[in-house]
Amino acid sequence: MSDLEWVPLVAHYLGIHIGEADLETSKIKIFTIITELYQPVGGTAESHQQRARVYMLALLRGVLFPNANSTSVTLRFMYNLLDFSPNARLSWGSAVLEQVYRNLCRSAKNKDNKGINGAMLLVQH
Repeated sequence: MSDLEWVPLVAHYLGIHIGEADLETSKIKIFTIITELYQPVGGTAESHQQRARVYMLALLRGVLFPNANSTSVTLRFMYNLLDFSPNARLSWGSAVLEQVYRNLCRSAKNKDNKGINGAMLLVQH
């Protein structure tokens, strides 16, 4: 999808009215997400679901799938946050572990590697 195609989806599902300056190749700037979290939430159920999606998007980017090389969040995560029903179960744990193991493997194979990306909170204990 082009950046212009994301604008109405972000407005509908996240409740954030953005411009092209807030997007970069199907990613939304993390500053825009954080700014939205400081705004008051409306009183409707839809606005609470939108805020929950924004919060989960921030958690996905900041805790579960961190990336020190980027200041934005991929909007592809948003597709996984559309359905809040109990039947819409996703295995986030296995996806996070897969990324951690992949990054550990890359780090072990590359002698010039200076760090490991991923949810390192899981391997600290």
